[in-house]
Amino acid sequence: NYIGELISASVIIKIPCLLLMLVVYYCFYPGGLFTSVGLPFWLVLVASSLQPFWVFQGVEKLKAITVMTFVARAITLALVFMFVKNSDDFDIVLLSYLLPIILVTIFSFVYLSGHGIAFRKSKISSLKQIVSESISFFTSRVLVALYTQATTFVVSRFYSVNEAAIYAVADQFYKVGQMSISAITQALYPYMVYKKDVRFLARVALLLLGVAIIATLVLWD
Repeated sequence: NYIGELISASVIIKIPCLLLMLVVYYCFYPGGLFTSVGLPFWLVLVASSLQPFWVFQGVEKLKAITVMTFVARAITLALVFMFVKNSDDFDIVLLSYLLPIILVTIFSFVYLSGHGIAFRKSKISSLKQIVSESISFFTSRVLVALYTQATTFVVSRFYSVNEAAIYAVADQFYKVGQMSISAITQALYPYMVYKKDVRFLARVALLLLGVAIIATLVLWD
């Protein structure tokens, strides 16, 4: 029941943030662009932000959500490969990206509900407590997201397009490495909470560091 209350609280807290982002998308995509581009991107944001990955981490059911996410990405790739023929098919790309994310979100809640974890009524006092306890963490995450996601835009504003393109390519390689390592660390987190095996953590960290250094040297050449 307590986990269900946390799930409900997380959704309720995200609603104002998502509505704010809808306004931002509306301002950045004027006229018909909002309907064709801004709204689909916002729906992607809604579906992905509602996915309760943290619950799967806590109950150690990461295998289920990982397999479903992999299947969803494969569906996206297959849809793009089959139906996208030229640059005019951008709306198909958005749809191919949106539908699998929605499927993962639905699967997440159905799977958790089947294991006795479902939405529960959350009190206003609980919402206030959750916000007060987590605001410092999420403020730091917002700042990290800004400097990792908005830097290409900043570079393009102050330097040439060529320099922005070079930076964007390097940034994408960085994100690939970050996502690859993040997949391992997310799976490792519940284990470390329970076992606190510092030696194992050190060995994994050194292994990941070695792989990262080798990959960086290869890309540098």
